[in-house]
Amino acid sequence: MSPVSGSDLYLLGIDHLNHLHNLAGGNDGDSHRNDRMLQFCKSNQGHNGDQQDDGNHHRVGIDVFHQYAWVKREFEIFSHGVSKKLVDKPIGFKKHSRGIQEAKDFPLKLSREKLLELLHGTVNLVHISTSGQETMLSSSEIESYHQDGFVIPDFRIDEQTLEQIRSDHERLLKKHPEFLNYCPNVLAYDLSFLNYARIPEILDLVESVLGPDFALWNSSFFAKPAEKGQATPWHQDGEYWPIRPLATCTVWIAVDAANTENGCLQVIRGSHRSKKLFRHQTNPDPELTLNQELLKEEFDESNAVSMELEAGMISLHDVYLVHGSAVNRSSRSRRGLTLRFMPTSSVFDREWSSRMAREKGLVDHAERTLFLMRGKDLSGENDFRLRW
Repeated sequence: MSPVSGSDLYLLGIDHLNHLHNLAGGNDGDSHRNDRMLQFCKSNQGHNGDQQDDGNHHRVGIDVFHQYAWVKREFEIFSHGVSKKLVDKPIGFKKHSRGIQEAKDFPLKLSREKLLELLHGTVNLVHISTSGQETMLSSSEIESYHQDGFVIPDFRIDEQTLEQIRSDHERLLKKHPEFLNYCPNVLAYDLSFLNYARIPEILDLVESVLGPDFALWNSSFFAKPAEKGQATPWHQDGEYWPIRPLATCTVWIAVDAANTENGCLQVIRGSHRSKKLFRHQTNPDPELTLNQELLKEEFDESNAVSMELEAGMISLHDVYLVHGSAVNRSSRSRRGLTLRFMPTSSVFDREWSSRMAREKGLVDHAERTLFLMRGKDLSGENDFRLRW
């Protein structure tokens, strides 16, 4: 069997989304959401997919399939509980007299509205670029990342995307108010956050430091609400994570402006260079977002650098970098979304994760889904099966 071309994969992904739209009754013109979805599908189908753009179309095809998988899964979960009609079954309405038939049709109407809502979400969240342009770190930025352990690149997320992140977070809190300050794994509760890990410019920046083969293994949300935002103790990320050899680049997205007043991230410049984990202790204080804290003699807090970011700015930091953040007693929230990328030359060790959870009282990462974002699995040992 000949390999599927990038253009074929790309167009097939668009066709899948268009199929879902038709199942939702999206061709009846009853809302501007339908028009936006149709416009999205038609505009993307208009690309000729020539050989020059084939590699880019292959990436976009995978991107579209991520969208399709997210919509299909979210709708199936909803549909199972409401009408028990899965997304791959035609959605229609039977003609009945008023009264009893309205009660019978109600689950179907809910399902149709839910599917349209999810498809509308993919239009808002999609970040497909077929220009072939890359947003890589400059040589000086790469040098800063390796020398200092962090870098703040010259890139910003647009306001529309920020509003969508905020909306997604509000929806998460309605369902899970226990995550008011911190959610250790947003992808386990709402896959819409996966869209922000797929922004091409962010992937370009990550590739600048990790190389062309890497996976997303987690995404957390540090909400730090106004007046009652919890502190994050001084720590190294690697103290928590079951990755061998230990390697991760964290992208930190400032959903709100972050400064010293509302508890911005603070780092110890260059503390990653030894590539070793310093001594931590368990701190069970419920007013902390995390429970592993560096011993005070392991670092000099007077050397802390405050990473003040405007909303939409991002930072990248190394897995060994010493960092933390203070409480937020200001009148402004300090929401931050993290994306954790690891090179696929490393292995995500699920058994080790369970041991760490038992021994240190950590969140067990064993059932995390890994998403191959670019390249291939160099280790040959990573498990990318979908979990929920």
